[in-house]
Amino acid sequence: MPSIAFDIYGTLIDPLSVGHLLEEMLGDRAAAFNQLWRSKQLEYSFRKAAMRQFNHFTECTHQALQYTDAVLGTQLSSADQARLRAAYRRLPAYPGVPATLAQLRKRGHELLAFSNGKKADLLALFEGAQLAAHFDQVLSVDEVRTFKPAPEVDELLVR
Repeated sequence: MPSIAFDIYGTLIDPLSVGHLLEEMLGDRAAAFNQLWRSKQLEYSFRKAAMRQFNHFTECTHQALQYTDAVLGTQLSSADQARLRAAYRRLPAYPGVPATLAQLRKRGHELLAFSNGKKADLLALFEGAQLAAHFDQVLSVDEVRTFKPAPEVDELLVR
């Protein structure tokens, strides 16, 4: 059976699930905050790949959080920002993901997880979401020090 590789954030794991925490903090501004934060996070990683600059995805997440807070004028406390960053390491899987992965494993597929995320964060995320046992390997762009869509990331997956 062939190997199957999955992106993690937005494919297996719901990055917008921090919305409940944002609602506690920001009320009706939570959805706009969540969307902009996620958009900037992806934009920052894409730009860093294009500019051949690298720092961990956790840093992109933090910078995007600070940007969003400043642009929307929400004035989140440093404690609230720390709570949001911590929540990003405990995101849940989308409904149906564990059962689907179990079926693929049962059919003999090798499963790979593949992400811009920092390896330690991904492993913690998978443990919390109860996905770790489904995967043969968890690959992080940290190994090639650039972000998707840089060719080095695809080469890492092929290797």
